[in-house]
Amino acid sequence: MAEAIARLRAEPAFAERKVNSMTLHKGPGLRVVAVAMRAGAKLKTHKAEGELELHVISGRVKVPTGAGTVTLEAGRLLTLHPGVEHSVEALDESALLLTLSVP
Repeated sequence: MAEAIARLRAEPAFAERKVNSMTLHKGPGLRVVAVAMRAGAKLKTHKAEGELELHVISGRVKVPTGAGTVTLEAGRLLTLHPGVEHSVEALDESALLLTLSVP
């Protein structure tokens, strides 16, 4: 995981967009994605068709949902049910592991 995050941070896209991601696994029913975010970077409000799990590897992120806002630090995990609108904002430079169930 550390190698994947280092590679994401080294790519020009990370400097240009402040967010970079790489699919680590894509198979029937499951997708695993590594995400690197610069402090202040935001993923706009969206929703996933399947259940998702967001694991903060390093840094700190804020995740607003319709039910409230959760701040997650390294080592913390958030699970969201299908269809829950949410966004993600990096409060610090952060690395995330996103696991999605794909219907």
